[in-house]
Amino acid sequence: EEKESKIAVNKKENKQLMWVVVLMIGSILLIVFPFVLPYFTDNFEYIGMDFQKNVIRGTTYYSGYVPILEKTGEVIYAPWHFRNDPRVLKDMKIENIIDNNVRFKRLNTVYILLPPELPKCEDNIPAVVDLTSFLREFGLMKVKSAFNDEEFAKQNNQIYMTCEKARDNTVIVIKNSSETRIIKTAEGCYELEYNACEIKQVTERFVLIVLEKYMELYEEGIRNPKQYAELFDDEK
Repeated sequence: EEKESKIAVNKKENKQLMWVVVLMIGSILLIVFPFVLPYFTDNFEYIGMDFQKNVIRGTTYYSGYVPILEKTGEVIYAPWHFRNDPRVLKDMKIENIIDNNVRFKRLNTVYILLPPELPKCEDNIPAVVDLTSFLREFGLMKVKSAFNDEEFAKQNNQIYMTCEKARDNTVIVIKNSSETRIIKTAEGCYELEYNACEIKQVTERFVLIVLEKYMELYEEGIRNPKQYAELFDDEK
């Protein structure tokens, strides 16, 4: 009889413990769920822009819609497609860029500097092409590729350029490194460093910095072309 009583007590205690564990798990899920849910949905908002997750022929794209004011006063939404989730890219290290303030000398050529050799990565060409297209289409800038190795540039009839040489231009340096990060090294000079073939991630993060600042200004009501240009042009 005493043994049966002990068994009954143990069952009761186990049942109480089980409910305590269930309640703890439930409390944790209530806290975590609002933060995790957006990653499992196809539509979300980030930096003030609407994004849509699409899978096309097995490839995932994150399409953001940039509001642009037409001369007629109508707002149109231009899509820009990312291969990486913008919410994940936000954790990338950014140095010396305060308040997303990337400034372009928009009236002069923007140079994208490449080393003579890059590690063989499938995203090398798409990353450079997409960054160039963004600056041309969204920023209305003149963009040229160049090399920071003078001898290589001469031998291959290419443009030789460095940040020191291009004082009247904006220079974006793409280079392989031990870490993936974006650094402002001087006024008008930005280094996009990447590791482990993360060249698409670093170029897309740079685009997002520009878009985030644009959206801040747009939401404050700065919607005419002249003021829009000030986002890119700090020297005329």
